[in-house]
Amino acid sequence: MVSADGWTYRFPTPGTWPAEVEFVKVWFTNRMIFMDTNFLALPTLSRPGGRVAVIDTDWGTLAVDHPDRLLTERLSGAPRRFPLNSWSGRRLYSQMRQVGLSDLEVRVESLVATSWDPDTSPGVEGLPPFAMVAQSAEAMGVFDSDEAARWLGALEDEARAGRFFLMLAMVAVVGTVPS
Repeated sequence: MVSADGWTYRFPTPGTWPAEVEFVKVWFTNRMIFMDTNFLALPTLSRPGGRVAVIDTDWGTLAVDHPDRLLTERLSGAPRRFPLNSWSGRRLYSQMRQVGLSDLEVRVESLVATSWDPDTSPGVEGLPPFAMVAQSAEAMGVFDSDEAARWLGALEDEARAGRFFLMLAMVAVVGTVPS
């Protein structure tokens, strides 16, 4: 069993599927970022020959167009304490290969945001509020308080001027459970 972010997954023990269970495909979406897992249970999620798909975010690919490149580079290079497994997207292929899944297929799509209204929303839907990002950077010592305020203010100004741009990669890997 793995618990994370209010969700609990109970993985079956290998070889214990009831005869009436006919799972052919199983997938996880955006849950692995909350787990520091080695994926050993993935082959048990479907019968032999079945397909398992995992789709997750690679937070290490988050890119924001910001007028202060030096501050933004410091923020981009800072260690991320949350989510727990912030590189989960880029690690999916090797982890699924490691547990014996075969015929792996990989797809990468980018979340792209070209608008944000800082007067009505704390950030882009699905992402942490930008004020929280600035506060976290300050708490981790990446920014001092003036730099955090300057970074957030400049991002808000860019958004109000119609120049907001953000991208983030989503990775999907599908594999076959060995026979």
